[in-house]
Amino acid sequence: MWSGGFLSSEIQGVVEQARDENKELFDQLYRVNDYALSIQRRLVVEPEDVQGLVVATFFSRTINSVQASVILLERGLSSQAKVVLRAAMESLFGLRACLDSEFCERLVVADAVKRKKHFRKAEQLVQRGVVPDADGVLTEDSLAQIEADIAETNSRDLTTADIAKAAGLHDWYLGVYAMFSASVHTTVRDLTEYMLVGDNGEIAGLTNSPDLKASAGLLICSIEQMLMAATAAAAYFGFDHMGYWEREHEALRLLVEKEQAK
Repeated sequence: MWSGGFLSSEIQGVVEQARDENKELFDQLYRVNDYALSIQRRLVVEPEDVQGLVVATFFSRTINSVQASVILLERGLSSQAKVVLRAAMESLFGLRACLDSEFCERLVVADAVKRKKHFRKAEQLVQRGVVPDADGVLTEDSLAQIEADIAETNSRDLTTADIAKAAGLHDWYLGVYAMFSASVHTTVRDLTEYMLVGDNGEIAGLTNSPDLKASAGLLICSIEQMLMAATAAAAYFGFDHMGYWEREHEALRLLVEKEQAK
């Protein structure tokens, strides 16, 4: 696939085909992306506004991840696009959940619990001689400070499911997020897309060619995530967004119906 450069003639042909076959979806995605970027350019967050900083950074992370997934989709890398879209979903969950100030505070202080887990894992690697503690950061004083932070804030770990529920997107967690996890963890079922199956149902060979079969569904997922992220950020920062949400959501509904009718 990479012979002759990253964008070989084969890949360039796939890019053109992907855009042609899903022109209306790409058009809406680019439109929503422009809207999201216009919001990002208007954001003003004071350094002491922790909630605002968390919402703004989750928003930026979400739209950047969706943009990355679209680049992959244009090249027919659907499995890799699912990996990035799942990451985008985690940012989207955090963004929407942190519209609630109380939950945002819980999420921020939960970082100390994760720091302790990472400390213990790194400690095991050092003890086993896998890596050296070159900077001398794995000290008892460092661990004591982390534990003091946990005790002071009474922080508890939050799972992705917890954050998705707080975001009002638990159905997304149970459905789309779970399905995309197969690509993240490279399950056996996910590997079937690299197999060529003959008419008799037997495996005829292996392939690493671009795949456009899943492009429409993944583009729809990209649009939905970008739209939810943009309108959530607009709502938090006080920008008028309801008219835009209703208009673009209706446009997406019509495109979904058109895809289902194919």
